[in-house]
Amino acid sequence: LSTIEATLGVSAYDAADIAVTYPLSAYPSPALAFAALGTDWLFACPALSVNQSVSKYVPTYAYEFNDENAPNRFLEPVGFPMGAAHAFEVQYLFDLPRSPFPGTLSSDQEKLQQTMLSYWTHFAKRGFPSTARTPLWPRFETTAHRVQSLVPPSPQIETDFATEHNCAFWAEIGSGR
Repeated sequence: LSTIEATLGVSAYDAADIAVTYPLSAYPSPALAFAALGTDWLFACPALSVNQSVSKYVPTYAYEFNDENAPNRFLEPVGFPMGAAHAFEVQYLFDLPRSPFPGTLSSDQEKLQQTMLSYWTHFAKRGFPSTARTPLWPRFETTAHRVQSLVPPSPQIETDFATEHNCAFWAEIGSGR
């Protein structure tokens, strides 16, 4: 609990609630439990909040990079799997000849890479990512929280992003209750 308190800057009461929401028994290790709560608290739920806000004014296309086996080309190895860590999708979009740790993509990852390159290129040209040759990437809307899950070999539409990442819980914690 003290690690949660100190890292997130929350009260002992909130730290206890967080520990109940992310029980150690649900994860292979304490590090992975902490990684899950950190991902939701720091990345997933704030991204959802931004998507909800901006989608009221402009067409918004939300994604979650979900390649749990993406090569780690940027960070020193740690004692647990990094999974689909922040910025690991960059290697799917850009050639990185000087990354600290060389890595190669599997054939399924290369298929995802081609789809992602098509999405990004088409979005830059036309203002929306989907093409006739790629899986549909629907708009994110406040009434339909559709998020494109970038998972190899082919992206899928997620509709339970907020639930999967406990965003109602984090909104309650953030509101100061």
